[in-house]
Amino acid sequence: MRRTFEAYTSLLKNHFWKETDILYPMARRVLSADDNRAVLEGIEITEAALGPDTRARYYAMAQTICTTGGLEDLSKGLDPDVLAAMLNTLPVELSFVDAGDIVRYFSHENHDKIFPRTRGAIGVNVRECHPAKSLPLVERILEDFKAGRRDVAEFWIDFEGKRVHIRYWPVRGSSNEYLGCLETVQDITSIQTLTGERRLLDEA
Repeated sequence: MRRTFEAYTSLLKNHFWKETDILYPMARRVLSADDNRAVLEGIEITEAALGPDTRARYYAMAQTICTTGGLEDLSKGLDPDVLAAMLNTLPVELSFVDAGDIVRYFSHENHDKIFPRTRGAIGVNVRECHPAKSLPLVERILEDFKAGRRDVAEFWIDFEGKRVHIRYWPVRGSSNEYLGCLETVQDITSIQTLTGERRLLDEA
């Protein structure tokens, strides 16, 4: 029985992978806007026939499967020290502000940073980390993120001989609830000089 279940689990994983990595991306390239609307209408008709709370029941069932069946996000299986090292290895500086607009995290603490920060920023309202003249923009970006009106806000500046790309992203949970705002800061000076191609085998 155990071997049968393991074989079935493997079959499902392959099926999900083919759907997620092959079928759905292909459908996005091939289907027109009218096709997409027709598919959504068909789904809505099917859900209505099964009951008004069909979608909520299936979401609840999926969540139960994820939490009890070992299908949590892949990061759950990583050692926290490994995850922290991964974030500090990225060529992008990260800062996270929670749903209450409180600074909770920044990466590269013990590395050279474009915009240095200390642990004194942790627990501080993000509004206190910006000059007064930029606060109206900060407020608008956060309000748009919380309302679902915007998926990114980006800026680029020349700073100490570098071209710096700054982006803000709304972080959302599995139910699309707003969890906070992620800031990414990246030195793109060398990236802007890239020309042609350099493939993996060219490294040999």
